[in-house]
Amino acid sequence: MIPTPTGTLNTPRQTFAWWTRATLIVTAVLALMIGVVPGIGPNTAEAGTATLGNFRTTVTVNHAQSDLRPGGYVRYDITALNTQARDTVTRPVSWLPPVTTPNYTALLLYGIDAPNGLTYRSSGGALYSPGNWEQGGNFVGGLSANLSGINGIGDLLRNVGDLGPSFVRGQDSRAGWVSFNIPANAQGGTVYRAGARLIESRIFPSPSGPATRTSANIESFSLGAVNSQTQVSVPPTVARVGQPVDLTATVSAAAGSNTPAGTMTFAADGQSETVPVINGVANTTMTFETTGPKPVTVTFTPTNTTQWQASSGTGTVQVEAEATETNLELDAVDVISGDTISATATVTPTDAAGEVQFTVGDQSQTVPVTGGSASAQFTLDVPENATVTATFVPENPQRYTTSSDTEGVSVSSEQTETAVEVTPEIARVGEDSTLRANVTPADAAGTVTFTVEGETYTVDVADGEATAVHQFGATGEVPVTAQYTPTDSNRYASSAGQTTANVQTEATETNLELDAVEVISGDTLSATARVAPADAVGDVEFVVDGQTQTIPLVAGVATAEFTLDAPSEATVTATFVPANPDRYTTSSDSESVSVTTETTQLAIAVGDAVVLDEPTALTATVAPAGAEGTVTFTIDGQDYVVDVVDGVAVVEHTFTEYGEYPVTAVFTPTDSNRYWSSEVETTIVIDPMTGSLDLGSLAIGGGSADWFATLDLGSLNALAGSAAQLPN
Repeated sequence: MIPTPTGTLNTPRQTFAWWTRATLIVTAVLALMIGVVPGIGPNTAEAGTATLGNFRTTVTVNHAQSDLRPGGYVRYDITALNTQARDTVTRPVSWLPPVTTPNYTALLLYGIDAPNGLTYRSSGGALYSPGNWEQGGNFVGGLSANLSGINGIGDLLRNVGDLGPSFVRGQDSRAGWVSFNIPANAQGGTVYRAGARLIESRIFPSPSGPATRTSANIESFSLGAVNSQTQVSVPPTVARVGQPVDLTATVSAAAGSNTPAGTMTFAADGQSETVPVINGVANTTMTFETTGPKPVTVTFTPTNTTQWQASSGTGTVQVEAEATETNLELDAVDVISGDTISATATVTPTDAAGEVQFTVGDQSQTVPVTGGSASAQFTLDVPENATVTATFVPENPQRYTTSSDTEGVSVSSEQTETAVEVTPEIARVGEDSTLRANVTPADAAGTVTFTVEGETYTVDVADGEATAVHQFGATGEVPVTAQYTPTDSNRYASSAGQTTANVQTEATETNLELDAVEVISGDTLSATARVAPADAVGDVEFVVDGQTQTIPLVAGVATAEFTLDAPSEATVTATFVPANPDRYTTSSDSESVSVTTETTQLAIAVGDAVVLDEPTALTATVAPAGAEGTVTFTIDGQDYVVDVVDGVAVVEHTFTEYGEYPVTAVFTPTDSNRYWSSEVETTIVIDPMTGSLDLGSLAIGGGSADWFATLDLGSLNALAGSAAQLPN
């Protein structure tokens, strides 16, 4: 059973399958062997429609999906309608009901025989696997169904019986489309005629082998005349009256790659010139007799109006008189009143005929131009900033333009210069200083007025020099000006000069010396300041650690003494304060001094005998002996605070048991700025077994113990007696 395109089973095709498939295969193989397509026969055709075998084929140009121009594209829509009756009714046995069998024809391949020059672009609809399919020529077509396993025309023709999806029932149709590119060099007016081609195979009734059906010129379209574009090119610069002007026009296709052929007609200012177009370009020359803007219209007339459309372009030629340029040069731009200047005007182009009119102030001269040049001379009497103007007036205003140029000239009296200096270079307040002005040129007569610190001195100039004496009243940078006033103001110009006087007080230098750089708190420090120069009069202010002393300076020396109580790193400063600050400067110096606290030493000693349950004296000795304060004894957990008298503090303590007794003594000074505290520790051991008393080490705390070497601690013989009393 073979599936029909509707998906039902058709019993009559069961007998068709074996012998029809064999017939089709044999026929297709023979066709491939001898190189022909079987079944080519006469076809009928009409405009756009042709009956190809069992199919009525319609080909139309889809204008909405086409761009019919050179370089564009055309889309052909193709529809193949099976003209068979939809069914065949038979009565195999007269006494049985009639049998209805669907009619099918396989539409194996269909497409477009495209005009020469068109190239394949795209396809769609019920047209699958587009290609030439070994049909030759410019054919592009495809399968009417999306078939798999078909590789080339041979597969297609050998397997017709298995290609159910390509079977088209009577009165049904298949439709697709193919799009082609139109060549860019296609000419307007060209008629493109297309044909239709299909390969069919009748399935039922009367099965037949595959047959190719064609129809030429089934549909046609023509390209309209192509639009042209005309552009006009005029000279980028202005044209001159009576001089030829080159005009150029170009024409190009609005579509495609062809170049229009024809003529160009140039029309401007009542003139008309027609010239041929060569490779899209036309050139001509025109001459204009008047100035002003000249519109130019160029019209392209095609040789073949079927291929090309006419077009036009416009441009404007600016016709002007030839421009001239005048350059003015003066032999001097700065002159003295009464001098003569020479003015020269150069006119380009050099062959321009005419005159140059020179003006300056109320003076005017008109000089003919010779060889492009004209010159004039003027005497300038009035000091001022004058302007010289040179204007070229052409002999033929239509031929050349007017032009002009100006230059400035300064007419003045002879310039002078005034330079000022002050001597000495460093001036002192209250001392004479010389103010000097040098005037150039040296023969310029007149006066110089010096102005300084609100005072003025007017002095005659002699041999270019004027001097005055002045005493400055304050230090600093003081401006000094000198104004030169000429006796003859027409001959010489006034001038001024300025300088700055450097007025300073005399510098001093202070050097500080200390008698010591390390002292103990409470000691006295001597500070000496030496001031240079030695004749400087004033005081020296000494400052250290909040203390200030002001000492008069005698022969350049001042000395002060200070007691420094607080331990610190102190700075001593000596500042010289001059009696006359305008005469001498202040100066200072500083030195550092280290103020420290004195170290103390502490030692512990025990009396001649230690007896249990009896008071025992312990003595703490402080060095230096003059250190005042207290000693705190800590014995067997008990504290005793005892004043130090002449460097000694004594305490009594009663020992009640044998054993080891730690003893600590701490010296606390009354004046902690003057003395450091000190501390000592020792251990007293009372041993009944040996019958002796071990005092441990008689420790010395707080520093070196050398001073203690001669200390008499008394006799310790009594300790033996005490030991004899110990129990056995």
